[in-house]
Amino acid sequence: GRPTNHKVYGEAMAILAGDALLTDAFMAASTAQLADPKDMAFAIGMLAECAGSMGMVGGQVLDIGSEERLLTEQEVIDIQTRKTGALINAACVLGAVAGGGSEEQIDAAAQFASGLGVAFQIRDDMLDVIGTQEEMGKGVGTDETKNTFVRLYGLEKCEELVQKYTDYALNALKIFDDAQYLTELAKGLTARRNYRARRSDHTRQNASGCDASA
Repeated sequence: GRPTNHKVYGEAMAILAGDALLTDAFMAASTAQLADPKDMAFAIGMLAECAGSMGMVGGQVLDIGSEERLLTEQEVIDIQTRKTGALINAACVLGAVAGGGSEEQIDAAAQFASGLGVAFQIRDDMLDVIGTQEEMGKGVGTDETKNTFVRLYGLEKCEELVQKYTDYALNALKIFDDAQYLTELAKGLTARRNYRARRSDHTRQNASGCDASA
């Protein structure tokens, strides 16, 4: 319910705040103490790629440029893997690098992030339709005219895709000795609200006149 940065301070100041925070992130990253100092160049480059024109910013540009037309499945995936998935990828890969992971473990971290990013975005698109403002922490129903996975597939198919991409992410974790935290993270993020459970509750509520999920 609070006004956004540009409403309070103006558009120019909001843009400058974004520029400053993005730049300050690299200042903070440059102070990291990695087990192998030679990994620093790779790590900083990875962060820049995921944040910049090839990653998050590029995905936002594609999204803005597609608002007036209906996209294909591949175009939606291209946008969302960059908008949502790129920084998830950075977080996972940089964690493996900072931990001194092998090349195979770093690749596995990237695969985990790829699956998790898509599953997360599909669930997010679904929650814009079936969620509440209290659950989401933001307004719902705001994506009705946007190119989303729900618009492409419908809720039933999206539920299947969430499971598919979550399974892909979890399968990538087999290379790690201890993957409990990442396993719980993936399941928690992608199962934030189950469409079929919601629909079942709604059906029972209509039949009995009370909320079955209460």
